[in-house]
Parts: sequence; structure tokens; C-alpha cells
Amino acid sequence: MRSTAMWVLATLFTVGCASQRTKTLPESVVIEMKGKAGESWETEYVSTSRTWSYTEGQLIRDRTEEVDFTIQTQVRDYDSNSGLLRFEVKTLKKEGVIPLRDLAFPELGETIDYVVQKSGKVLKAGAFRPDSLFYVPSLPIPKGPVQVGDTWSLTHAWISGANHIPLQLEAVGILKAIEGCGKDSICARIEISGGVDVLGAMQKSPLPVLSSEIRGSVLFDVASSDVIWSQIVSEDQMAAGSERTKVLSCMVSWRKGSKRPEPCDWLKERADSLKR
Repeated sequence: MRSTAMWVLATLFTVGCASQRTKTLPESVVIEMKGKAGESWETEYVSTSRTWSYTEGQLIRDRTEEVDFTIQTQVRDYDSNSGLLRFEVKTLKKEGVIPLRDLAFPELGETIDYVVQKSGKVLKAGAFRPDSLFYVPSLPIPKGPVQVGDTWSLTHAWISGANHIPLQLEAVGILKAIEGCGKDSICARIEISGGVDVLGAMQKSPLPVLSSEIRGSVLFDVASSDVIWSQIVSEDQMAAGSERTKVLSCMVSWRKGSKRPEPCDWLKERADSLKR
């Protein structure tokens, strides 16, 4: 089982958010999906996961996987009247065997065209079905200006492509800080937490049972739509009859040319505690 929560949060940081540029720190910011036609940037990602598989309580597999990849995002058009943003996402480099589509990214050399409302709602994601993971909004978007300490939420349901299980994401964003980041730039520091649940009748069935927790931090330039860095952690457990799987995942991303965020060095220590 791939990390269900990591599938989701990987999509949260492909396109940033934008508001009016100012040289002084405002008391609030407006977070919207927007961009300028022709803008293009590259983002580096490193995703690490450790998976334990059990049968009748016995550990039968302990596997660690990592994938490094580079994503290019290019804005095609933004209509301020309709609030529609059109952009494409392309994978330029990949090292590792984890399928990038499992993380809601295009495979190496593949390009996905997106149409997204400024509210974050995805209207088109290449040729993928509207009930697929690729339609999960890329960020919890608050309604109107937000100040430090404000919170907002995101709820979205989709069908898991791997096993066709109906899933629902519940995520909460909180604005932790508004700070300067570079010459004349303003960044918003956001913490995100939540989880993924099985929907509907599947919740009443003994097959499967899903437990998922996600948490992370993001720093992005609200004026230029650039995600500066992000670090996302997820812990998932799935049980089906006598089969049980645990997954611990960590993903970091950073704008190419900027400082890489802290790596998940604690992953091994946390993994050892989860193994028991």
C-alpha cells in the first residue's frame, strides 16, 4: 500500500498562491490560485517511505523506498474575470522506482494540463477522471483575507485508483506567520493537518480499515506564487482480514535554487517505534 495521505499532500504544493505585492508586512493576506501567463519554475522533491506488511500478526516484509524528482510548472493563462488558472505540470527528472502517478504527479516526460478555479477547485486534470486523485484541490483555500492564527478547512472525496476504494480527505490549514522572504517579498507560513477516511458503506465493512494522519508545513511567496519549501509527513495503516500494512512517509520540496528544507532524519527513529 502506498501512503494514501502522501498521494494527496504531494499535490498541495505544485502551484503556489498569490496576493498583492507590498514592501511591508500586512496584517492579513488573500490566498488565491492565480498566476501570470508565461511564468515557469522548477521544484525539487524527495519522497521517502517505509512499509511494513503483516500476515496474521507476523511481519513478512519491511521495505524502504525513495524517489527524487523535478517538476516544472508553467502558467498558460490566468483570467482575472473568471478566476480560471490554466497551467501545465511536467516531470523533468526522476531517480527511483516509485510510480509518480501514485503521488499525483506526471511520470517522467509526461505533461498534465490543469484548469483550476482561484478557489482551488480543479476543473480539468489532463485526461484523468473527475473522481481521481488528480482532482483533489492542490491547497485548502480560505474564503477572504486571513490573519495569523486563522484556520480553514478542505474536504474532498475521490476513488483510489489502485483498489477503487472511496476515500475522503479532511484537511485543516492554519496561518502561522506572515514574514519577509527575500527582497520585497512576503511569505505565508502555513501548517496543514488532517487525515484520509474510507467513505460510505465501506466504513461498515471489515474490509478494509484505514487509519491515516497527515501533517506538514509550507512556506510560499504569496506575491509570486512560488512555493519556497514544504515538508509533509504521513502515517497510514490499512487492515484487510488477516493482512495489515503500515506506511510512514515523508516528502520535502523546495524551489530550485532555494535552500532545501530539513530532511526527514528522524524517519528511522519514528519508523522503529511504528514497527513494534
